[in-house]
Amino acid sequence: ERFTQTSGIRNRTSQTLSTPLRAPMKKTKRPWGWYSVLNHEPELEYKVKELEIAPGCALSDQRHFNRAEHWYVLEGTVKIETEWKKLKDTIHLTAHSGGYHIGKRVWHRASNPTANPVRILEVQYGKACNEDDIERRNQ
Repeated sequence: ERFTQTSGIRNRTSQTLSTPLRAPMKKTKRPWGWYSVLNHEPELEYKVKELEIAPGCALSDQRHFNRAEHWYVLEGTVKIETEWKKLKDTIHLTAHSGGYHIGKRVWHRASNPTANPVRILEVQYGKACNEDDIERRNQ
């Protein structure tokens, strides 16, 4: 079911844009927590998801060939391990860290090393913003 609301956003020609509002999306449960798709616009090549990683849990070590991702921590602390052309890095992000970019073909693994859930806003952009564009290792 879709609802329409005038967003009041103006583009460069000062026309008012109408933005559809969607009914709340379902939570897809995973062993590490859950995710929910907040918005998916395949023709505009982006998808927005909210993820919650449970305490002590981690996503798979993965990379994508047709999309990049930008992560914003909403609540908690996430540990992100990355590898690009054999260069490895580890970073801890919190809600006030700003965003973190994960480029195409970069191996990445997010985990929650804390006793509280971590919530992340994930913005995917590229030709394939779907669950088929995932290569996993160490599974």
